[in-house]
Amino acid sequence: MRTRQALIPLVAAIMVISLQPAAHSFAVEAPSQLTVRIQANSAKWVSSEVSGALVVVKDAITGQVLQTGKVVGTSGDTAAIMNDPRTPLQPTPTLDAAASVTFNFAFNSPRRLFVEAYGPLVGPTPVSQTSAPIWIVPGDKQSLALTLHGLIVTVTTPAPHSALTSSGPVQVPITASVQMLCGCPISTASPWTPNRYRVRVLVTSPGIATQTIQLVYQSTDTFTGSVTLPGAGMFDLVVVADMPGTGNTGSSATSVVVVP
Repeated sequence: MRTRQALIPLVAAIMVISLQPAAHSFAVEAPSQLTVRIQANSAKWVSSEVSGALVVVKDAITGQVLQTGKVVGTSGDTAAIMNDPRTPLQPTPTLDAAASVTFNFAFNSPRRLFVEAYGPLVGPTPVSQTSAPIWIVPGDKQSLALTLHGLIVTVTTPAPHSALTSSGPVQVPITASVQMLCGCPISTASPWTPNRYRVRVLVTSPGIATQTIQLVYQSTDTFTGSVTLPGAGMFDLVVVADMPGTGNTGSSATSVVVVP
């Protein structure tokens, strides 16, 4: 009996201990690091040359924005990225100070993040966007490479809202600049040869059938052609470029007013 009574406090103590929550191995916040790079699809890293890309890191559960930053640096080593053979399990080389942005966190448990990228920022609005989730464990250093699809397209001639005077049909020259999202040149001397691209201009106007004219490669990043407008009216000229088989596309528009 006495033995049973002596065991009661011990049993009670064991029960109290067993009911306590388990100590978490990450109870104390530990520094964590995430480095993000943005690669242009079929090309190099999105770099300062094209004003970089905006990166937004959010809590994947709540959507709370934790940090934002901008990738800065170079587009990387062309030969290492485009010419050196590597398997799908080998990451894209980051030689030559490849553009990146690094975020520092202090978490006390594993955290699922959602990373968004917008860029390049070379124009008034980002050309493309992408996103991906990633887990960050306290004390770890992680890296994430995202891919942006698209092309940078700019109509350089004619200028927006150009006004022409003509009593009949008028020929309008068109010049457009087309670049990879890394700013890499399209030329016969680069990996991005002009024959890989299709550049067209679509001409629309109320009451008139849409015209589609192929632009041809003229010089580095430059494609040219001309359209014949039937006479007086307002015309929208939309240049659309694509890189068949890659999902890279881009567009830019201008307009012409013809008065008699």
